Amino acid sequence: MKAMASDHTYRQVKAKCTDSKSGRYIFRSFFQEHLDRADAYQQTENYQKAIRKRSVWVEPLFGEAKQFHRLRKFRLRGLVKVNIEGVLIAIGQNIKRLMKKRADNAAIHCH
Repeated sequence: MKAMASDHTYRQVKAKCTDSKSGRYIFRSFFQEHLDRADAYQQTENYQKAIRKRSVWVEPLFGEAKQFHRLRKFRLRGLVKVNIEGVLIAIGQNIKRLMKKRADNAAIHCH
């Protein structure tokens, strides 16, 4: 939408926005409404709470998988194969945790 050049308010605002004689064009993304809604959601308390929870519960597990289980790059290709590989890595992490917990419990009961 372009304002009419005869509009007094338009001339005042134009002087602040641009030196161009033809005016200034501002483009919005086709998805701008969705982007605005996503930005608004990111400001909510529920979103902030979920992000805090994710940083404590989820991200350390991904870090462990990347550092100790070669999850920097999947070896397999295709969504199904990548999902299988990811699940296998998660199973390995869970088995390691289970074994460590059992070893810790056994050490406590032996002393």
